[in-house]
Amino acid sequence: MKKMISFLALALSFNAVAEITSTATLTSDYVWRGLTQNSHESAVQGDFKYTHKSGFYGSIWATSLGGSESGHEVDTTIGYDYKIDDAHTIGLSYVDYTYTRKLSTNFQEVALNYSGKWFDLMYAVSQNYGGDDDNGEATYLNISRSFVCEKSNMALNLAYGMTTIGDDDKWTGGHTSYNDFKIGIAKTKGDFTTELFYTGTTGRETAAGVEYTEDSVVGFSLSTTL
Repeated sequence: MKKMISFLALALSFNAVAEITSTATLTSDYVWRGLTQNSHESAVQGDFKYTHKSGFYGSIWATSLGGSESGHEVDTTIGYDYKIDDAHTIGLSYVDYTYTRKLSTNFQEVALNYSGKWFDLMYAVSQNYGGDDDNGEATYLNISRSFVCEKSNMALNLAYGMTTIGDDDKWTGGHTSYNDFKIGIAKTKGDFTTELFYTGTTGRETAAGVEYTEDSVVGFSLSTTL
């Protein structure tokens, strides 16, 4: 009995310096780095995140996938954030991307993250981008900024990213290095947030040099904390 009481006391004290959060999202189109991941179909998404007071955290994020692949994507992340001050944070994270219906496309990334008063920055490196070891290295650089109006609980979300394929001739994913962008208008009321967004890509071409034209997406999402 004493051992059980001691264990419960330890668990409660550990949880006292940690935070557990979770969200659920319904979106009209799951777009990742400017590209639809489910053939422009709607998706249901959810995440669970455990953050320790020390700055270490772990999370699991999952989404449904549409189109011919179907199945689900499950992203597992572990990382550490160091708070410089109230306005600036730097961090390091490792992400494992798992696709339940096509395990050959699983891959991993290591990312450096910065969150500041004026913008957020993320730089990620993958040695097996797209899951095929023959594809080689790829990097992703993203800069984002949210302009928040606290009086109306609305925000203008802007982001610009650059995907660089290490060797376009080896890449079997069907496109060359490219840039992506996002413009979103979000509204929060209570535990719910809605966003109307527009995403697209620039400079994305096929191996034959033909520029893609189907990447632009106008979408809507609804998310809530659980």
